[in-house]
Amino acid sequence: MIMKTRNFIYVALAFMALSCAKEIAPETSAPEQDYNIIEKSFTAGIEATKTSMVDGFKIQWKAGDGVTIIDNVAKTAVKYLAAEAGAVSALNPATEGTGVAEGATEIYAAYPWRDGKNALFLENGDELNNCYLTPDQRPSRNGYYASVHYAMAKADATDNLHFKNVNGFIKFNIAAELDNLVKAIYIISNNDEEICGAFKMKWNNGDPQYVYKDNSANRPYVRAYNSNGTGLRTGDYFLGILPVTFEKGFTVVLQMLDGTQLYKRTEKTLTVGEGEILAALQHLAHHLGRQRGPGAVLHQTDGAILEIPLRQMVDKLL
Repeated sequence: MIMKTRNFIYVALAFMALSCAKEIAPETSAPEQDYNIIEKSFTAGIEATKTSMVDGFKIQWKAGDGVTIIDNVAKTAVKYLAAEAGAVSALNPATEGTGVAEGATEIYAAYPWRDGKNALFLENGDELNNCYLTPDQRPSRNGYYASVHYAMAKADATDNLHFKNVNGFIKFNIAAELDNLVKAIYIISNNDEEICGAFKMKWNNGDPQYVYKDNSANRPYVRAYNSNGTGLRTGDYFLGILPVTFEKGFTVVLQMLDGTQLYKRTEKTLTVGEGEILAALQHLAHHLGRQRGPGAVLHQTDGAILEIPLRQMVDKLL
């Protein structure tokens, strides 16, 4: 028996400064030994309206990016890899002989690849479950942490995958005067809206949507820091968050290498939708408030300045 498997061309999510996803073998059954499997390829690309980062930045594929390809009829999920860097890339099976069968009729795709107990799976027809956006992110100058970019696609009749972003980003700039002085960036919801954690992605007839999922791992904050404790360099940093409306705004805290903090708060109602980017400092005035000591920050609201222990603000984070 001969069973063809498919390769796809992504209409790719062009991942800007994106690191490769973990290269772990998928939990799918090996094909029967008498099968002569011919892999199917896909082409993947990104919808321009959903993928502009701002200021000319584009999300682009990096060669080796791992993608989840799901045959919704056979109920199997396998790992494919981007063949080249750029806005459009071919996708090929990560392991020869494990690709989606040529005759598959309903194929969904998702970035990133997740395996084992974290593997993405379809339910309710077109909902991808087991998505998780971590609140602890590694900063990437002029980019973002690879695992905080979620996108979804469905193969068309010619095996093209037009990916669309599902989560949003908050952009934060480290100015030249703060170069190599900031240890961590914290963004905290003032009203405890959950901006990181577990969620689902729904295909929604080609307009992918974020679906809330109640989970004890959900958090009202996101933070970015180098695991080796070194300072952040001058540049733009994009922190991945779930689509949200900040009903009472959010707070930004910069933890400095010398133990002090810079702090600013906005109480404006702000919304970050699927595939949208919020430039934080556009809503936080030109300068962050400065703290008076390593244990406190200055909180400025309606002209009044209050001293608040930093621990009180970020006790959930430490």
